[in-house]
Amino acid sequence: MNNSLLKFCFYSALIFAYQFAVAGVEIKGQIISLKGDIPKQIFIASFNHQSHIDTIPVNIYGGFSYRSKETVPAYYQLVSGTTSFSFFALPQAEPIRIMLQTNGGQIVSSATEDYRENDAFEKLSKILVNYDVFIAQAIQNKEPDSIFKAIFSDYSKTLNSFKLAEKGTFAGDSLVNLRLFPILSIDNKKEVYPQFLFNFFYSVNFKNENLLATTIYSNMVDFFVKALCDNVSVKQQEELISNLMQRAKVSKILYNYTAEKIYVSAVSGEKEEMTTAFTQWLNTEEEASSLSVLRAKTKQLSASMPGKSFMDIPLKNSSIYQSLSQVVVKNKFTLLAFWESDCHHCRSVMPVVKMVYDTFNLKGFDVVAVSLDQDTVAWKNYLSQLQPKWSNINIPNPTSPIVNHYFIFQLPTLILIDNKGIIVKRLSSIATIGDFLDKVLK
Repeated sequence: MNNSLLKFCFYSALIFAYQFAVAGVEIKGQIISLKGDIPKQIFIASFNHQSHIDTIPVNIYGGFSYRSKETVPAYYQLVSGTTSFSFFALPQAEPIRIMLQTNGGQIVSSATEDYRENDAFEKLSKILVNYDVFIAQAIQNKEPDSIFKAIFSDYSKTLNSFKLAEKGTFAGDSLVNLRLFPILSIDNKKEVYPQFLFNFFYSVNFKNENLLATTIYSNMVDFFVKALCDNVSVKQQEELISNLMQRAKVSKILYNYTAEKIYVSAVSGEKEEMTTAFTQWLNTEEEASSLSVLRAKTKQLSASMPGKSFMDIPLKNSSIYQSLSQVVVKNKFTLLAFWESDCHHCRSVMPVVKMVYDTFNLKGFDVVAVSLDQDTVAWKNYLSQLQPKWSNINIPNPTSPIVNHYFIFQLPTLILIDNKGIIVKRLSSIATIGDFLDKVLK
């Protein structure tokens, strides 16, 4: 091949790569309002850059257009009012057409028009969700090895069939590989579930720059934390975390993201043992210098996790007891509840707390509710509606030593303490606490 032809091929390749890089994703959309006015604007963000939200103006006829600067395959979310529509897209020259129907500014129907990439992504996502449910149920029910073998065999066949059917799409050629479990490498002399658990991230290429552009890897970590590790010890969980983080070290961004995702999934998923395992790993990880903020969070949280002693709280404006310690020593279990009257979730939880109180109070259970309301009038008004019989105090200072010690980062926060002053539960929902009390307060 002569030099001029080589130069032509080289520059042609450069031009093609440049066109792909700058193409991004062009969206052309149409909104049809079934009732009410057409929204004047909608918002969009990619999963890869969730903190960056763009505003898309909508014309009086419901038309809108937008060009994303993403140069990698990405998962997007369009938002109108309190509703959203998510879709997957590749950088490409041709625009992606989206149809939205709204009712009072809320999205009630949505679709991409003849776009195979998004269809394949949604199909893969549904397959993974379904199998994750099957696997989680098998773990929870402690099914025999034969059941796990059947699930994983079917799982592997389904993903390979998807790969063939959706060949030519990013989901079929790339994303599906993240979840392919090497079923043929299973040692029949060992239990299948532990092999699946320890090889869950086997097919993940941690050097892939597109790994964080979609929800697939994020969902994998979430599933790993909230379901896969349920039947293993804290020591084994710490080992699994260490193995995962060791592989993620090839990318600082991915390493930090994975650590943060494990922590958030564990805390939000009521996984006290996993939170403890992660904290233990983080405290011994020499190369976690980039996780200083996360380390500070886990240190604060550890002070009020199960196994630790409670910190006393004066109950000055409560007519029942003078301190939390008085409540603790008088009862078998005491629930310390941090909440606010203007917190919507708190308003749904506190009536359930009252039901649990009414059920178990005579069996040795009490509640101390600590409101963080700035508006004491609103707090007192809500108490007059709820009419609780337990001790209630208000701490309007969000930086008080009590709030800092118990590390209140979400509301409500429910902390169960036994009569020896030891914290029994910290991340559990009121439903979980109710089930626990039902077993121990017979």
